[in-house]
Amino acid sequence: MPAPDPTCTVKDGAGAPQATTNGVNVTAANTITIALVSTTGVNTWSISVVGTDELVATPALTIDSLNKTATFTAPAAPWSLLFESKVNGGELQGVVQSSYTTRFKVCCLTGGGLRLLATGEKLENHATFGWASVVNGPARVGAGTAVTWANDLAGSTNTSQKVVQLTGDGSSRVTLLSGTHLACGPGSTYPTAGTFRWSHASGTNNILIGRNVANSTNINILTSTADTTLVVGDGTNWTNVQLLCSTTATIQATTIIVQDSAEAFRISVNSGGATTLRFKSSVTGSVITQESGGGGTGAALTVQAQGMSTTGGDLYLSSGTGGTANGKVHIQGGGQDWILAEYNQGGVAFFTTAGSYGSGNKVIFINNASTNPSTNPTGGGILYSDAGAGKWRGSGGTTTTFGPAEPHCPRCNRDYAFEWQNDTNGEHLAVCMPCLLGAIEKLGIPPAAYAITHRLNPVHHASHV
Repeated sequence: MPAPDPTCTVKDGAGAPQATTNGVNVTAANTITIALVSTTGVNTWSISVVGTDELVATPALTIDSLNKTATFTAPAAPWSLLFESKVNGGELQGVVQSSYTTRFKVCCLTGGGLRLLATGEKLENHATFGWASVVNGPARVGAGTAVTWANDLAGSTNTSQKVVQLTGDGSSRVTLLSGTHLACGPGSTYPTAGTFRWSHASGTNNILIGRNVANSTNINILTSTADTTLVVGDGTNWTNVQLLCSTTATIQATTIIVQDSAEAFRISVNSGGATTLRFKSSVTGSVITQESGGGGTGAALTVQAQGMSTTGGDLYLSSGTGGTANGKVHIQGGGQDWILAEYNQGGVAFFTTAGSYGSGNKVIFINNASTNPSTNPTGGGILYSDAGAGKWRGSGGTTTTFGPAEPHCPRCNRDYAFEWQNDTNGEHLAVCMPCLLGAIEKLGIPPAAYAITHRLNPVHHASHV
């Protein structure tokens, strides 16, 4: 009669039974069935878990002693279990028979397709090379890449210890599949203590965090609900800190600090409320700008309030407030002031670095035109100041002086004049109102008949000139 054999097969769900010579890979949540290859000469059979990886909980086995099978539900990936199969108690007539006992390995792979080690392994992972491939596989990730395990991956407390060190040739990479987290401190999803550092050894080279540009959508940088501050930069060797994404950058945190030597600026994100971008008080001359390019036409930069299906949001541009004086708001073109709001001086100035408001408050100052308009506008008119006189040039070519400063009347020396000029028609009319009223009065028509207010010094009156 053939000797009893403890060799087993493993079936993953509804799949076919698999030999256990080099271990068996199964699927999480499936029903796993272990069965003896042959029941010939077998009186009793036992099956048990004798080794696991450091995290998996030993699953409960349901054993059918009559049919010599055992089933269990595969835990969530990844894990490794070491089973021991024994027939007839491992003995023959009270003598231990080594051939009556065997061990084999059942695994659920990592996201990267790798097996974990289980305690007590020898040749269960591979009949020839044993557990060597479990260690050597990660070491061969990418051409020229090496993996160094310098301490216990599960619990090193030595801050100077390199737990995992990856070195490559520039094309090497480590791929984290969906659902993978890098975390520091306790907790299975996000850290609640400790510091996680991602740095370059030289302190000067770039560290790039991104996605495939062709397929890029969102890059999410998150903190836990307890740790609501994300710090980018260490203030020692970093010169430029960049948050880059080809399409959309989504930063989900209460506060994001980007710093160089000291905090440079802070983005405060309040869920459902206001979001602010704040520069540190010690940082002077802060500029939000789009990087200069080469030749050609520069790209537009838009600052826009929220759009809604009913009423859009307002856009505010405000200067800083001060205990003694408030700041000014400059709207520039090509580095030159075009509109200047001066709260402390009481007005808004156009085309100048400082307005002249004549002690007025809430007034408008328009600087003299450097070149008066010489052609007619279309679809509107041109407002400008000429030697202090307010002028309007319409689309028909007529320029009307409505705020006289010049010309002064050569007869009465007053600037109470109105002027119209149309170069297209070759016409020019300037009328001195005091002189016109004096001429009408000489005709016997009293000023009360046409003047609302008539208060002129007699010495300047046209009738006396």
